[in-house]
Amino acid sequence: MSDGKTSEFTTCCWACGRINAVPTWQGIPIPIIQCWWCGAQVEYTAPETNSSEACAGTSAPRDTPSWMLKGPRKPRRPLSAAVLGWVTAGFILAQMCFIAGAGIFVLLPDILRRAEPSSTSPFLPALQFMAAGAFLACVWSYARVILRHPGPLAAEIGPGLQNPDSVEQSSLHNYRWCPECQYAKPPTAHHCRRCGTCIARLDHHCVYAANRCIGNGNIDAFISFLKIILVGAGWAAAACCAVGWRHRRDVVAHTLATWRQRVPLGLPGRVLSFSIRWVLHAPWLLGVCSVAFVVSVGAVAGVVLLLARQLRVRAKGTTVLEEMRGGPGSNWYARFPADEARRKGMKGL
Repeated sequence: MSDGKTSEFTTCCWACGRINAVPTWQGIPIPIIQCWWCGAQVEYTAPETNSSEACAGTSAPRDTPSWMLKGPRKPRRPLSAAVLGWVTAGFILAQMCFIAGAGIFVLLPDILRRAEPSSTSPFLPALQFMAAGAFLACVWSYARVILRHPGPLAAEIGPGLQNPDSVEQSSLHNYRWCPECQYAKPPTAHHCRRCGTCIARLDHHCVYAANRCIGNGNIDAFISFLKIILVGAGWAAAACCAVGWRHRRDVVAHTLATWRQRVPLGLPGRVLSFSIRWVLHAPWLLGVCSVAFVVSVGAVAGVVLLLARQLRVRAKGTTVLEEMRGGPGSNWYARFPADEARRKGMKGL
């Protein structure tokens, strides 16, 4: 908004290099404006850095700026973030290996065991092979999440950055400049300080995904991973219930014998001591089954919440970060009518 007076302040557009007159309010220049040519958001800086010699011109198309040719700066991820990422990735993989191992080598043989202790179903090898294939698919899906780039900017930049000769008019509408990456940042991209780079369509920063971001590049793999985990952990929990029901007499007898050994630590200490002693002194089959049941139920509860949130925001056409910034049901594109018109294939406003 301007006070109606002729502005004496000018600034040079970082994107196209053209001079922009900076409007003022009560004699104070507005800190952020839009370039009259390319539409990028320009921050007003000191007058000595905005001389006409520093810009390429006022109307003629400018050659491709150097920042477009060199690309974004390589991310500078802190060592602590990388270490935490590998630790969490190892923890998730260990959980998946435990659930898969317990299901393939403990739960399935016991469920398919016949009346004779040494007799098993002839379908056991085929089912174990299928379960191993599902486990490998789960590991591959998780690897896609943590090894893919969360959101390369090339998928979000407009035709102006892909033009080899010049920046086209209105091609960088509402683009911003990222000082950390030394590159343009589209309206839907955000800079993650934990990862040290800009992420296109940043959804959220996930600690369990090797302490990496979830964005436009790996959001589909992330949702697929959640679906596979939900099915696998749900099957493991159901198999644990089936094994427990088959050995219900042993479970009841072991529970009563363990509960009689009371510990004078109050109710919370007694429950904790009972749980530890129940697992440590239980038969091998029941001990593995109980631990697998707790891990599977915890995984199902967490994955259901994550998957429900992802499907909800995806149905609205937004992301978790945009919903948190704009409130429930917000759409980032609605704040920029020109982007909304371009997204729907319309020309103009």
